[in-house]
Amino acid sequence: MIAIGYGETDGVKHKSKPLAKLCSVSEADMPVWFKNGVKAATMAPTALNQQKFRISLDGEEPVITAGRGVTTKIDLGIIKYNFEAASGHKCR
Repeated sequence: MIAIGYGETDGVKHKSKPLAKLCSVSEADMPVWFKNGVKAATMAPTALNQQKFRISLDGEEPVITAGRGVTTKIDLGIIKYNFEAASGHKCR
């Protein structure tokens, strides 16, 4: 059985780390496709909501690296998937 419906409230917004802590590229220097990918990556779920990843550009290739922690390898897969789905670019 699948339940479909709406909650009584809209819920609460979860905090995200500032973009400068998650990405080494300034927002002014981001191509549109990269900005779309970063936005999707920051909204992706991570274990314990810690967002232990870093996004950078190596030429035209996006690079996403995991921080230290028990679940960061799982988080890395989720982040990469969301980035690639939103940006249309494969990342390393």
